[in-house]
Amino acid sequence: MTLSQERSPSLSLIPSRPSIQDQWKSSVAIATEFLLATRKELSSRRPGEHCSLPQNVQSLTWQDLKYNPTVLASLIECYRQGYGAGGLHEWGEGAFCSQHGWAHLVDLPDYETQLARGDNSCPHCSKGALAPCYPPEKVSSKIEHCLTSGTQAQVAVKYDGADKKKVVGFCWGANCNQAQLKERLNLAIQDTCTPTPASEGETANPQIEALFETVKALNRPTLFIDEILISPKFRGGPSTIMDLTRPLLNTGSESGAKTAVCWTSPNSNVFPLLKAIGFTPFAAMGQPQNKQIVFLLHNNLPALAKFVASVNPSEMRKFLVKNRKRKLKH
Repeated sequence: MTLSQERSPSLSLIPSRPSIQDQWKSSVAIATEFLLATRKELSSRRPGEHCSLPQNVQSLTWQDLKYNPTVLASLIECYRQGYGAGGLHEWGEGAFCSQHGWAHLVDLPDYETQLARGDNSCPHCSKGALAPCYPPEKVSSKIEHCLTSGTQAQVAVKYDGADKKKVVGFCWGANCNQAQLKERLNLAIQDTCTPTPASEGETANPQIEALFETVKALNRPTLFIDEILISPKFRGGPSTIMDLTRPLLNTGSESGAKTAVCWTSPNSNVFPLLKAIGFTPFAAMGQPQNKQIVFLLHNNLPALAKFVASVNPSEMRKFLVKNRKRKLKH
């Protein structure tokens, strides 16, 4: 999800960002409205009964992946294909030009087709050579780092079928203290855009510092939900997104995290779902007219975890349609 390296993206704090108390009231109001709308179905369940995960969704640690290289290789390929094929954020990050960097991107299928016929030149300028945006070893290193930092780090994966061989979607994250959260925010920005460099003599990037200060005020354990990706063929509706985030939300809440922070593109399918379940946008990075990511906050992770665990995706779909029509703004 990398932005053009020739642009100078900026960080903007959402000007209408409500207070922590207002965010919580908004989250409660949304959840309460939804639960009231589905109270008949929910009341038929036994106390403590939750929606169970499908058999083709599994939660894994880095140790699990180390001892299952087939799943790790499939997870890496899902990452490369998901971001490389285009459509997720309206551009594909398959390969970049050696002359113009990420300003000249090529979708992964097109790049692989070129390689098959022995052509490695940039189709945009015909001067630079193409290099892969996400070589497998780079993706593997990123996964290892994200699943070995913080606490309770895990990745939820969805398989194509019950044989648990081909990964078609994933979500990973971890509980973070303030130092770990700052590092995660930094990595998210570096992976998605090139922030304005720090001025001479400065030891920290002012954009990243401004972003971190808005989260630092929480001063409480935080679940950072990092990557959420679903292969294009399996997208559509909230079902897979809810299945993939549920293990992280449950584990994060049970291990003491009180808030949740995540990021995504405002053009992604997950963005309206996150807003509908009470996440509040608090900062944006990038140029709105080009590629942009948005950071979101939920101020009551225990309530969110219970909410997501108790809701069927079909119910959530109806709720999303209703909210989209009303054009809720948080």
